Amino acid sequence: MKTTVVLLAALVNSGIVAQAQSFTYVPIQGTHNIQTNLINTFPTGTFIANNTLATPFNISSAPGNCGPAKNAPCNYFDGFAAAGASVTLDVSIADATDVYTLMNAYSPPAGQKIATIQFVGSGGASVTFPLVAGQDIRDYNQSIFADTLTNGIPGVEALNAFSCNDPATCLGSGGTGNVQTGGHNNYVIDEQHYSLGTALSGQTLTKIIITDTHTGSTPALLGVTVESGSPAGAAPTAVLPQLAFGGGWYTALYFTNLTTSSVSFPVNFVGQDGVALSIAALGGSSVTVNLAARGAAIIEAPNTGALVEGYATAALPAGVTGYGVFRYTAPGSAAGQEAVVPLSGVTATTSTMIFDETNYITGVAVVGLGTAAVTVNVTAYNSLGKTLGTGSIQLATNGKTAVLLRDISGLSGVVGQLGSVDFTVTGGNVAALGIRTNGLAFTSIPTSDR
Repeated sequence: MKTTVVLLAALVNSGIVAQAQSFTYVPIQGTHNIQTNLINTFPTGTFIANNTLATPFNISSAPGNCGPAKNAPCNYFDGFAAAGASVTLDVSIADATDVYTLMNAYSPPAGQKIATIQFVGSGGASVTFPLVAGQDIRDYNQSIFADTLTNGIPGVEALNAFSCNDPATCLGSGGTGNVQTGGHNNYVIDEQHYSLGTALSGQTLTKIIITDTHTGSTPALLGVTVESGSPAGAAPTAVLPQLAFGGGWYTALYFTNLTTSSVSFPVNFVGQDGVALSIAALGGSSVTVNLAARGAAIIEAPNTGALVEGYATAALPAGVTGYGVFRYTAPGSAAGQEAVVPLSGVTATTSTMIFDETNYITGVAVVGLGTAAVTVNVTAYNSLGKTLGTGSIQLATNGKTAVLLRDISGLSGVVGQLGSVDFTVTGGNVAALGIRTNGLAFTSIPTSDR
């Protein structure tokens, strides 16, 4: 059936470029009811880097009425009124992967949850982390800051954040506190790290909500940094040119880690129009795959609802391999027909496929990797090496089309023939996938790339 092949064959111009990591520095505004004169000592626009995590912070210059003269920027939040009080930071950051905070707490009992921090996505998904005294956050006693770099909390880094040349004027609460009484003029605060994982995949981070959960303890928040984008070097290394689910179709991706260390990598889904394709069953348009040493994982786009088509890319670390599986279940059938589909590489400029159009029908899926529109030149040869025909396919940037080999202009001569076909680009790279059908039965055709 021709329609069967069209559903499986795709031409994709991916043009995907790795998105570098970026950091967004979130202004902090809210209630400031203690130690407001500390605000005058905060360095505006200064980046603070943790030597271990290398996370930059910018103490924002959000306008406010803080400081002794009530005219300094309000760029920290502390002194929650009571348990249940909260502050909401409105943001709009796509592809958020991690969040970092600079936070200490006032007189928290060890082991008590004194606050929560919640991250909310544009699609309604959210993830919440507790802040437990002695595990995530430490006591700053009478000053916002501690005076030692050793906090005794594994995984929570202490930062030598600020310095003050005049402790008598920098410190609040009448000039008392750990910094002054300890004889130091370095202000130390701890950094917390929240990994969002796949909780907000395909969504934009819209809100960060910090809530006080313990009467008598006060969290003090001085900095928020949001990390977004794919990790550095996470350019796609493999492409599944066709992704089909619904309307009888199901697609799965399998991965395994052959190394002795755990790995993580992104898999992204793109629609026919080149725009990120959100898959409800997967929670968005991308998934982070976490594999233990010698571990394996599966990603499934289930057969639910109407047919949706697209393609997938993966940034596979060294030592990770995988493949795809297509399944088509005809209406009224209890079982479906399956075919294993190899992943295509991203470095070839010519991809060659053997075809057999004597009694079968051949469909093709071709990926053009580039950042602009691309022309894919197609040349078909018969079993004796003679040219059967030539043609070309114009692909828009990030666009996709489905095509039968015989329907490409100039290639009608392949019907009834056995031979090979080249897909070539002069700019960028190309990868191809073939599908052969015999009625409802189908199988994939591997390619030779160079």
